[in-house]
Amino acid sequence: MEDWDKIIVLQLKDPKQQTLPVRDVKDAARILLGKWPRKQGTGYRQAVLSCSAALKGSASQETAQSSFMAAAMEAAIPFEVKDRFETEIAAVCDAIFQEESTAFALAAPLSDLDGPTLPFWQKPLPTSGRLAR
Repeated sequence: MEDWDKIIVLQLKDPKQQTLPVRDVKDAARILLGKWPRKQGTGYRQAVLSCSAALKGSASQETAQSSFMAAAMEAAIPFEVKDRFETEIAAVCDAIFQEESTAFALAAPLSDLDGPTLPFWQKPLPTSGRLAR
């Protein structure tokens, strides 16, 4: 199954104010059949039919995605459309920063007379092409 170039991020209206990324037709179909708040209306029916047709190969991914967004608007579900690459690279960067922060916190001595060592992303950039010694 082909992933969409643009991810639809639904803003769910639950106590946690959760977000739900929709990355492809299968995600969209699962949400429409499972978590969708209003399983009626023209937009909902069109989205279900479009997703079904796209899964069978008789409709385009773009048609299914557009129908899904129209159904979200009809159901008053707020959403954002995000670029897949930007979203994925941001998630990897967040994971790296989290690992670095955790490692930094665990490695920091209890009494550091010279001050704390900064994680790599907070260190100043070198002023020349030579490595610091």
